[in-house]
Amino acid sequence: GNTTIRNSVAYRNGWIKVTPGSTAKAWSFAAVSCDENGTLTVDPTAEMLQATPDPTLAPTATPAPTAEPTPDPARLEEQEAARKTSSQLPLYIGLGLAAVGAAAVAVVLVRRKLTARSGHTYRRKP
Repeated sequence: GNTTIRNSVAYRNGWIKVTPGSTAKAWSFAAVSCDENGTLTVDPTAEMLQATPDPTLAPTATPAPTAEPTPDPARLEEQEAARKTSSQLPLYIGLGLAAVGAAAVAVVLVRRKLTARSGHTYRRKP
């Protein structure tokens, strides 16, 4: 009968062992023997069936380099301003923290001065 083998992975990957001199149109399986341990041995003169021809690689052209786009001057100025602002951000944060710290120290000093003049302390009512 007909042997359906062309869709198998073994055929497509060229793993089929055939008798020497076989072609893709006229071939037969190589002789295989099995010993008492279940080890299969293929005829040492067997050849691999060439299922599909090796692909031929066509050279591809290297694309020509394109010219660098000219940057928009307005966009460059905007990027430069953003860079300057972001580089000064730590300075602004430091100045803000210093101002908050100075205000807290001033509040403590004024409160001590008021306490020292009046002679009594401020306590919370229970």
